[in-house]
This record gives sequence, structure tokens and C-alpha cells, in this order.
Amino acid sequence: MLVCTTAGARAGDECASDRVAYLLTRALAYDDNLKARVGGQLNIAILYRAEIAGSERLASTMSEAFTTLSGAAIQGVPMRVRPLAFEDVASLVRAVVTQRIGGIFVRDELALDAAGIGKICRDRKVIMLTCSEQLVRHGAALGVVQGGNKGALLVNLPASRAQGAAFGSDLLRVARVLR
Repeated sequence: MLVCTTAGARAGDECASDRVAYLLTRALAYDDNLKARVGGQLNIAILYRAEIAGSERLASTMSEAFTTLSGAAIQGVPMRVRPLAFEDVASLVRAVVTQRIGGIFVRDELALDAAGIGKICRDRKVIMLTCSEQLVRHGAALGVVQGGNKGALLVNLPASRAQGAAFGSDLLRVARVLR
């Protein structure tokens, strides 16, 4: 099953979104700082750019994939996921603060904004998630990327630590780790 391409998901790959959401949710369970970082609920924003054709639809598909998993709490912490239009860094900071966002899922169409999003994630201890190897290499903490016929988990260790996560050795043994 194709999990994701570096160009992002294509039409009809809802199963890929399901697999990405499942693997990221499972990986987040290995964050020893999760409860301290997010408090009583893990709010994840799936970012999209309204001016990019299909971006909102892909964000909605990914949000639905996470939502199907939201009945199961991560370390006893309930998860809430929703799409969020990315306009600029200032509006994202406001959303992170007012909506108490603890995770941000970013796709390749936001690659040009990744540095600003990464800074917000470091400053606010919000974990950046993706399905793009390029974005993991440039600041996302955790990604599910194409790896043969199934997804490969990729952890950017310095980024994850800077974003407040502390992934256990059990996860790091099964992931590709960037140091």
C-alpha cells in the first residue's frame, strides 16, 4: 500500500491517509513528554493553503483519517483533529495559543513556510508531523514516509527534542532516526 509520496497524497489515496494517521498516532504514544506538553487533550491542526487547489480537500481527508482514531486516547489523552487554513506565521501563532494546539501536520505544499512553522513548533513546544521526508529533514519532528510497500517512520531527533517531545528507545529502534 502506498503511504505517501514526497509530492503529497493524490486523489483516491484515503487509505494512505488512514495509514499515515495510524502510524503517527501510534508513534506519538512513545512521547514521554506528551501529557506534560499537551495537558488534558491533544489538539492537532492539519494545515492547508486555501489558495492551492486540492489542499483543503487533502487536509480534510487527513483530518478524517485521524478522527477515525480519536476514540482511542494516546496515553489516556483524548485527541481532537481539524483542518486549519495557513495564512501566515502570526495567525498560526494565535491559533496555537487560543486553540491549545499540541501538534501540527504539514504537507509539501507548505514547504516554503516550513521554517516559520518550525520556529513556532520549537517556541511553543508543538510537535510538527508530516508525510514528507523533505519536511522531516528540514524541521518536522516525526513523519511517515514512503518505504517500499509500506510506511517508514522517520524521526528528526534534534527537531523532536526542540519541539518538546521525548521519544522512547522502543520507537527509535523501529524508526529511521536523523541525528
